[in-house]
Amino acid sequence: MVFAALGDRLSVERGAEPGLALEVVGSFAEALGGELGENLVLRAAAAFFAAAGREAPPLRFLLEKNLPVAAGLGGGSADAAACLRLLGRMFPGVVEPVGVERIALSLGADVPMCLRSTTQLVGGVGE
Repeated sequence: MVFAALGDRLSVERGAEPGLALEVVGSFAEALGGELGENLVLRAAAAFFAAAGREAPPLRFLLEKNLPVAAGLGGGSADAAACLRLLGRMFPGVVEPVGVERIALSLGADVPMCLRSTTQLVGGVGE
């Protein structure tokens, strides 16, 4: 597995409204349509705080969707991994690295690879 320079971009900031929110912009934003509640970014964030045993604070994610949806390029998995990395930086030590790895695998077979974002030789389901 190798990673290209082109990809989606994810940012997060403290939200004004309670809970987790996601806004999607970019060339392929429209392709996600009404599926935002099931988006891997929100699922990753919810799993992160569930693993920490705490309620998610108000957070607003902005996803710039530059990769086609469901094209087999791992865009959603990379977005989920980016979310976990961002939350790890925002809330250091809240979830141990092994816990983040478990969350990543629970979200999809290639999310752990995307969490590392380095060229890898993998087998099985990608773990």
